[in-house]
Amino acid sequence: MRFAAIALFLLLAATGVAALGRGVDGLAVPMIVAGLAGAAVALVSRSPRWVRPARSGAIAAAVILVVAGALLAPAGADRAFVIVVDVIIGALLVAFALLAPA
Repeated sequence: MRFAAIALFLLLAATGVAALGRGVDGLAVPMIVAGLAGAAVALVSRSPRWVRPARSGAIAAAVILVVAGALLAPAGADRAFVIVVDVIIGALLVAFALLAPA
């Protein structure tokens, strides 16, 4: 299960990298941050020594991705949508970090 989580988070990061420069930077950068932070949490979830720092880092990354998404969100009608999606991605990252088995 841990390897599936790592693969899914790395796919999320790869999706963000592919979206860079296509006018959706408000979604791309948070996807990269969430993907890398989630993969790190999944990678160290079996090591009791690194679980707490990884969780703290993932929670900090969630805050950073929401702020980055809000700053990079496009002006206009899509701004609210991008910010809401970034908040959802951040909330899912925090939920995974807190619920990942130690």
